[in-house]
Amino acid sequence: MRAGHVAGPSERLGDAPDWELIDTGDTVSWHDHRSHWMSPKPPPIVQGDPGTERVVLEDDLSFIEDGEPATAHVVVTWQPPPSQLWLLGVSAANLVALALVTLRRRSAGFVAAIAGVGAFVGRPAPFSCTIATVLAAALGIAALALHLARRERSAIPLGTAAGTVALLVAVVRFDTLSRALVPGSIPATVQRLLILSTMAAGAGALFAGLLAVASPRRSPPDATRYAPTPS
Repeated sequence: MRAGHVAGPSERLGDAPDWELIDTGDTVSWHDHRSHWMSPKPPPIVQGDPGTERVVLEDDLSFIEDGEPATAHVVVTWQPPPSQLWLLGVSAANLVALALVTLRRRSAGFVAAIAGVGAFVGRPAPFSCTIATVLAAALGIAALALHLARRERSAIPLGTAAGTVALLVAVVRFDTLSRALVPGSIPATVQRLLILSTMAAGAGALFAGLLAVASPRRSPPDATRYAPTPS
C-alpha cells in the first residue's frame, strides 16, 4: 500500500524468499516507499507556505539490475493547489448562464449543447460517468438541432435532460478545480475551464427547462388563420 500500512511477510528476514512466476516478459515494476513522501500530512515547510512549489524529498535509491549495482535519483516536488479564483469563476459563470437563459429563452438550445459537449471532454472517469457524458452530449446536440429547426417545444425536454446529466457529471469531476495534479492528456487549465463551462451551461439548461414549465410562452398565432379571404 502507498502509506505502508500493511503487515510484512510471515517469513523471517533471514529466510530465503519463495519466488512465484508472474510474467514471462523482461521488465518488472514495483512500488518503492522510498520514492514518495510517506506521511499523510505535508512537511512542516509546506504547511507554513502551501502556495509555493518546492522540493520535499530528494534521494538516491540503490538496487541491483542484471547483477550490477544501480542508482535511481528521486526528486519529490510539492505542487500547490490551484487558485481559489476557480471557485469564484464557477459562481460567476453560473450567474451569467442563468441570466442568459432568462433574458433570451432562445439561447437554451445552444446552452444545452455546450453543457453536453463540455461534459464529454475531460479527465479520465469511471465507465458509468463516461456513459453519462456520452448521453449528455447526444441530448445536447439533439436539443440544439431541434432548436435550429424551430421545434422549440420538442427541444425543451431534451435540453433539460442534457443540462441535468451534464451538471451531475461536472459535480462528480468538481475536484478538478481543487486538485494540484489532474490526470489526463489535456492540460489541467483546459480541463478546469471545461468543467467550469459544463457546470454553468448545465445549470443554465436545467433552469431554462424549469422556466419553460413555470411560465410557458404562448405560441404565435397561426398567420393563415387570419389571412384575408380572396375575393
